[in-house]
Amino acid sequence: MTEQTSTAPVQDSGLKADFVGAAIFIVIFAIALAMTFEWSDKAAMFPRIITGSGLAFSILLGLSLIVKWRRAQKPGYVERAHQSVEERFHDNVQEHSADAAEDLEPEDVEYVFATAGRKAWLHAMGWAALFLLLTVLLGLFAASGIFALTYLHWGGGRTWRFSIIYAVVLPVLLIALFRWLLYVPTPVGLLTGV
Repeated sequence: MTEQTSTAPVQDSGLKADFVGAAIFIVIFAIALAMTFEWSDKAAMFPRIITGSGLAFSILLGLSLIVKWRRAQKPGYVERAHQSVEERFHDNVQEHSADAAEDLEPEDVEYVFATAGRKAWLHAMGWAALFLLLTVLLGLFAASGIFALTYLHWGGGRTWRFSIIYAVVLPVLLIALFRWLLYVPTPVGLLTGV
């Protein structure tokens, strides 16, 4: 057996995992969009906007990962594969603007997305999945209140007082917006019918 010096398989496994994630999102958003065609046009307007946007962005993500995979096959890309995510991020910023590199802070969105590890991504996706599950089961209004309470307290470290107030005000505002001001029906929950 010959010794391989290329890190392309390591890169490929990361890209494959990202592509699988994008494919899962494409399927979920496509199914959700297809489900809206069973509703009246008025009831389906908001869900179609959300699911259509999600489907479009998921497809764009998949296409960008294909482009990234093709670039990873080039020999010049392998050299960069040896760098850590932080080094690649800072190199990219310095290539585009020397001034921008000085302004970077660990709290910047670009830095957070470039350096977040698997645990952070799984944690964030878990919260998103919880909100979607609650919305399917309980409807938008109840789900928003329950999710706000749980996420703000356990995910965001806020006090119980703040979390409860937010969890009560948010559904009231959503009801006022969708039912009283815009007259846009929202999907009801499977368990509540509200």
